Amino acid sequence: MRIRTCRSATLAAALAMALLLLSSCAGGARYETIVIPDSEENGASSAPDQPFQASRIYRLPDGDAGLDRMLGWTGADTVAGLFAPPLRGNERDLQRLSGLGPPYERFEPLLGLDAELYVTGLSPDGRYLSLLAQAQEGISLQLAALPGGDKQTVALWQPGQAELLSRNVAWSDNGRYVSYLVAPAPDEPAAVGMFDTAAGRASQYPLAGLNTASAVAAVKLSDDGGSALIFSQGRLQVGTKQGSEYVVRYEHAAGSDQAAWLDDDRFVFLGTEGSLYEYDLRNGELAVLLRDVGIFQVSPDRRNIAYSQKDKNGDYSILAGKLQGNNVLYVRSVYQGFIPAQMYWSPEQNRLLVDGHKVSERATQAQPAPAADPDRTVPEGAQDRRPFIIEFKS
Repeated sequence: MRIRTCRSATLAAALAMALLLLSSCAGGARYETIVIPDSEENGASSAPDQPFQASRIYRLPDGDAGLDRMLGWTGADTVAGLFAPPLRGNERDLQRLSGLGPPYERFEPLLGLDAELYVTGLSPDGRYLSLLAQAQEGISLQLAALPGGDKQTVALWQPGQAELLSRNVAWSDNGRYVSYLVAPAPDEPAAVGMFDTAAGRASQYPLAGLNTASAVAAVKLSDDGGSALIFSQGRLQVGTKQGSEYVVRYEHAAGSDQAAWLDDDRFVFLGTEGSLYEYDLRNGELAVLLRDVGIFQVSPDRRNIAYSQKDKNGDYSILAGKLQGNNVLYVRSVYQGFIPAQMYWSPEQNRLLVDGHKVSERATQAQPAPAADPDRTVPEGAQDRRPFIIEFKS
């Protein structure tokens, strides 16, 4: 018999009695797995060695008020952000924090970008920046190597031949694939496009069963490229590769285009009511991990999660916990009074980069979902935008 830790003596006695009864009713020993409710495990969150205890908080400089958005980590202790300095005209600068570690005192230029370039994201390992470039010959997807900025064109969509259905290009969580949704030709169905950074080639696969290809927000591939999460018009559709195409096999209402693969079969996403779901493609099981979630971010090793919540009193908090099965354990509030727009775990999971706005005392509106467009509207009650880094005790 395997029994999870239980603090109730009464419950332990009842289990022992049940075991005796089972043994007496059969000719031989019979074994059962008894699982104590998850709330018993959550009680371990008060242990002295509880994780996610903040040791330091670094408030980052505002970069002369030119910060557009933070993009993530470029190394174990360096981060990058996109800036649009007021006195530089249409030119934008990608900058990162100086030095190899704390105290994060000054931004230094990393790469200059023309106005025709739209930054879609930073690779999970911080080595590449994905860009969309608008030119007369069409729209191209480029990867810029960091820190030098050498660019490689990996896909091109020419007018009248193919169409990129969304400018939100997504990286797989392991950084191997860059994915997007395209219409190969005016009369052809939508297709999942991808660039394989390991193989160095681009390909596309027809998408069968897609309800609508309009207003697509994002397409995110699993680490092996065998499955795709497609977000459009408040819906999540999941396609799996079958031969030379992806076939939609699951659909659910979604509250944002934020999702994360836990492995090649399981992923987490937000529902419209703020519930954080986990879905398993192998058995079709849907589980609720958390409720009233604003945004979330899973760590690179898929073991930790950071998320934001607004409680019944209207207070905002950033919390962190450990993912285990269909549970989030050792949950701890790590910062209060802030509305995050983006959060990024460091490669070693010991720091959390947060970008968003401080909450004023008059903040009353519901917590906003993350916006794909960096020109998102600042929520009512928010003020004092500046990113910061939470460093956890090791």
